[in-house]
Amino acid sequence: MQRTLTIDKLAALFYKSSKKHLIILDHASIHKGKEIDQLVAQCHVRIAYLPTYSPNFNPEPSSSTA
Repeated sequence: MQRTLTIDKLAALFYKSSKKHLIILDHASIHKGKEIDQLVAQCHVRIAYLPTYSPNFNPEPSSSTA
């Protein structure tokens, strides 16, 4: 229910706009699906997904540094 309301609000916001929009999302399952695909098709928005988590990009600080 909450997902549908959010999609409807986004569609109403973007549908009337003549500007280009970019929506940045993470890879949560709620951010994928036919509703998102329909939003992109109807409102001509572009979706960019953040990269998946990688410990190589976010290394733990070493405990030897003071």
